[in-house]
Amino acid sequence: MATEATHKVTREIGIESLGSGLSAEMKEGRLTMRGPKGSVSRAMVSPFVAVSVDRGKIILVARSQNRKAKATLETIQAHIANMAEGVLNGFEYRLEVVQSHFPIKVTAAGSEVRIENFIGEKSPRVVKIEPGVKAKVGGKSLTLSGSDVEALGKSAQKIEDATKIKRKDHRTFQDGVYIIDKKVRPKGVEGA
Repeated sequence: MATEATHKVTREIGIESLGSGLSAEMKEGRLTMRGPKGSVSRAMVSPFVAVSVDRGKIILVARSQNRKAKATLETIQAHIANMAEGVLNGFEYRLEVVQSHFPIKVTAAGSEVRIENFIGEKSPRVVKIEPGVKAKVGGKSLTLSGSDVEALGKSAQKIEDATKIKRKDHRTFQDGVYIIDKKVRPKGVEGA
């Protein structure tokens, strides 16, 4: 619901309208959402928009009607929708190992992904993945899953960047680990 009064724009988002089994809490400028797939916390401090949680609703109040305040309001609303989707269903990124010159071995253990024998290197490249992200290796693919879409994106990009080839012809050396799919895990699907 959007109402405009005294030069403010207010939006109320019902927590139950985002999905059943959700709870939200605002404490010291951080919004925390909890659901069946875990919890996600994010700083919601803005000079343009005030965020609060009251009686099962997340209330967003833009302090003015200028473009910047409205844009910030929409951005925060999108972040809240992503948080709700993550704690309800979870997100999943799929990466594929591409090799043409040397056989690349990828392993995942705890909070690390090890890339061995990349373009014939003797020492492995080790990537620390973000907290809350689970990595699973299966054949030539690597699957990252979790409830925080930003942590997933950062982890996937770290892995892709770790296999970036420098000082060689990119048309010939296309070896690496590349993001091939980003998706919301369908409802009812369990997994890592």
